[in-house]
Amino acid sequence: DEAYVGFLWLPQALLRLVVTKDAGLRIEDVQRDELSALGRWVDRVRSKHSKFGDWSELNNAEQTRLLLGDVVDQARTLLISPHGPLTGLPFHILPQNTVLREGGPPAISIVPSAGVLVRSRSRPQRTHDRLYMGVACDGDDQIPGVDREVLHVANRYFGAPAAGEVFLSARSRRVFTAQGSANVLHLACHMGRGGILLRRGLSWTTAVDLSQLKLKAEILVCTGCSAGRLTPELSNEFMGVVRQLMVVTGASTTVLSLDP
Repeated sequence: DEAYVGFLWLPQALLRLVVTKDAGLRIEDVQRDELSALGRWVDRVRSKHSKFGDWSELNNAEQTRLLLGDVVDQARTLLISPHGPLTGLPFHILPQNTVLREGGPPAISIVPSAGVLVRSRSRPQRTHDRLYMGVACDGDDQIPGVDREVLHVANRYFGAPAAGEVFLSARSRRVFTAQGSANVLHLACHMGRGGILLRRGLSWTTAVDLSQLKLKAEILVCTGCSAGRLTPELSNEFMGVVRQLMVVTGASTTVLSLDP
């Protein structure tokens, strides 16, 4: 019940590459007369959110259906690779209340490309020496709740400290001396295109610095500001620090916050 949907937004066409287990690969296109209206809708969504954090333009089931096609009726999970103006569009909150079926609308996940998906799926299963490792850093004294967040997740869902380990703001830098692996590596701190704030005093850890990390993880969770945003160019690449974390830790799955 899973489908991969890759988009290719061309100057005069929008192509959907849909892959399902039963039907294999099929290529669908949006009609040219419909593409202009769809493009204007996408522009309004991106413009409103970038200025005001307003997603009201998303409440358009007709445009959602035009964008995703009939695959929303056929799969319980959609793995979407955006392209061009669709990069950064919050597919996971698009209205799909018109889909009347048992189980409700599909779950939606974003992947940078089909190649990344294949690579992550082909990795062998690993065993880990801890269930959870949480790292919190209130580097500029503006997000005091991150310590409580990490402790809450560790204790509520993983039974820490027995099954996990946490590094709070006062010793967050020690994550670079930690070794071993975790099922879930959770980073709660400031993130930006220039790096990640893992120490007090506004000293940013860059993507290059992250190569020193010795930890491995199956699932990477980043609840830093806008960690789930993609680069502003018309590409589908995650910003450098998230991409580097995925490479260094070997994470096969990432859970990223879209907004602060």
